[in-house]
Amino acid sequence: MENNKNDKSIIKIIDTAKRLSKKQKDSIVDIIYENLVRKNKGKYLEVKVKSVNKIDGKPNFYIAYLAHSETYTFDVLKFNIRENELTEIEWDFDEDEDSEETEDEDNSKNPTQPPEDLTEPAIEPEIQFVVGTAFDQVATAVEAVNNIAEYAKLAKLNVVTLIGEEATVAAYKKYLASPSVMAFCNIGHGNKQGIMLTDGSLTYKWFNSLKNELRPTVIYFNSCITYNNPLWQSIMTHGTRTYIAGKIKLKIGISEQITSSFWLEVLNEKNKMLATVNEGNLVEPLKVNFGLAGDGGVF
Repeated sequence: MENNKNDKSIIKIIDTAKRLSKKQKDSIVDIIYENLVRKNKGKYLEVKVKSVNKIDGKPNFYIAYLAHSETYTFDVLKFNIRENELTEIEWDFDEDEDSEETEDEDNSKNPTQPPEDLTEPAIEPEIQFVVGTAFDQVATAVEAVNNIAEYAKLAKLNVVTLIGEEATVAAYKKYLASPSVMAFCNIGHGNKQGIMLTDGSLTYKWFNSLKNELRPTVIYFNSCITYNNPLWQSIMTHGTRTYIAGKIKLKIGISEQITSSFWLEVLNEKNKMLATVNEGNLVEPLKVNFGLAGDGGVF
């Protein structure tokens, strides 16, 4: 996978609350580029930055999500900016569940806010299988998502794919907690705390806020070192039927093939999940290794 180590375009600003001016965004991009991207040549596939704001809307601090270019690993960095320099740097930042951009709570004060739509929402079929990736620039990830979706459809399951901008934190929370979802597969960057999505990260702290909403889901994270605590425990203690995830740093381009083969064999050939995981781990054991907890039987 090619990554232009001198290209500022890999740096994206998350600003859903529209708090930052173009000048502020450009300044943040320049500072991140000079201090992180340029100094770590080719290390990162994508860097996303968001501001965590005070009540008055001004930035309190910033969080950067740094997706690696060769493996499905990401780093989390908390920082501030003083006189065009990074300050108060904290690597491996343990993000709070409420580290969101602050927005106006009373929409009635915003004259541009459209009136509430009171029409009946369209009834969609109960979704049984969800597969997604936030990294639509990774061709092998998108290909795997589409292949797995086809396998699920052949198994007569109602499927939703979440690709690129669709792979939001809110969408993942919605489907992971849905009682109709039988399986949820993510292909993308992760770490011991959670997974990186298009607008931030989904961490173990959200899973800890659940009761048994994950039952009877099979959760599969093609994401680096996500088969570790605290994420492992937070998922396994909240109703999950089966949890499959990366035990080591997973190589981009190889791990997706193992994941696609897993779902083909489990959904369409009715193979047992544990045996299929173990079989996949023999292909490239130093580059791809998944762990399975919970029910390892037939899907």
